[in-house]
Amino acid sequence: MKYVTFLLTLALIAGCKTASVPEEITTVPQERLFGFTKTSDAHLVILAATSSGNDCAIRISIDEKPADDFFGAEVAHFGLTF
Repeated sequence: MKYVTFLLTLALIAGCKTASVPEEITTVPQERLFGFTKTSDAHLVILAATSSGNDCAIRISIDEKPADDFFGAEVAHFGLTF
């Protein structure tokens, strides 16, 4: 039983993968920012890491409102209020 538990743990750890941080990061263009662009005391930064073969946009929502559409290797800064 210990052997099976060890193998399952090893398989789960091997299956975990973190995305690497891209070398060239661009800021999301203004036309794809939908809101939360004012400066505030709370600041949220989102970085979309690259994924090979994926050219789809990822929509980020804050408080159930669309905030941005991301593609790979892009970063956006949002000002949040409490």
